[in-house]
Amino acid sequence: MIYLIILLFGITVASLMAVGARILTSAAARYRETFKTQARVNLTELYVFIEPEKVFVLNVAALILAALIALLLSGSFIVAGMVGVALGFTPPFIFRYLRNKRIDKIMEQLPDSLVSLSASLKAGSSLVQALEVTVKEEAPPISQELNLLLKEIRVGVGFAEAMDNMGKRVNTQDMDLVIAGMKISREVGGNLAEVLDRLASTVRRKREMEGKIDALTSQGKMQGVVMTALPFLLAAALWHIEGEHMHRLFTEPMGWGALAVIIVLVSIGFFFIRKIVNIDV
Repeated sequence: MIYLIILLFGITVASLMAVGARILTSAAARYRETFKTQARVNLTELYVFIEPEKVFVLNVAALILAALIALLLSGSFIVAGMVGVALGFTPPFIFRYLRNKRIDKIMEQLPDSLVSLSASLKAGSSLVQALEVTVKEEAPPISQELNLLLKEIRVGVGFAEAMDNMGKRVNTQDMDLVIAGMKISREVGGNLAEVLDRLASTVRRKREMEGKIDALTSQGKMQGVVMTALPFLLAAALWHIEGEHMHRLFTEPMGWGALAVIIVLVSIGFFFIRKIVNIDV
């Protein structure tokens, strides 16, 4: 009877392990396909021509390395697993950060590009010729967007539709303002060169105002970063001072609950501080 119970227990454990392995394999396959699909789209938007498979391999290597470092520092497999899972959700935020930096660079180059377009139009060039000159003179990433706009116009896409496509790719208020001004000027037959000069002046003044606001709110942003990092820096100091007691924070259920509460409260505080200091112009 005892051997039968042991046999049934072993079969049950083996079945559960098989089911768990199948679930983990399926989840890993879905994560891989989702990651590659999103990476392909994000890399295309960033004009970075790297195989998504290579990015996925680098991502997995980074997850494993971070988990091993966390395991060596904390001695807890749970902490290492939490670090690995947390880093598994970071690629979308990294891509978003890179995309925002690219768009910010485009907005920084936009006034000079509009002035260049205006100068070419005043010299007697057509809009297509002015775009060609601007693409050659300007540096990426604005030259990449204008070159794509120029290619769409050349293959027969309407001017308004091509401008709307560029607006969807960049998706900022300044670019929407420029697109609307150029489309209206084309439709009503106004002086496009003067419109571009006014748009360049407007965008430049708006960016100057945004720069002043960023300078005035930089102290509040830094305070948010310091207040968010302070509990973790204090925990690192206490780990060296009272390592025996701090070790319980990572090895006992009460410690895990305390860590969860700390992370949630710090995240909420950081979120509200960012909301206060981020002023939309």
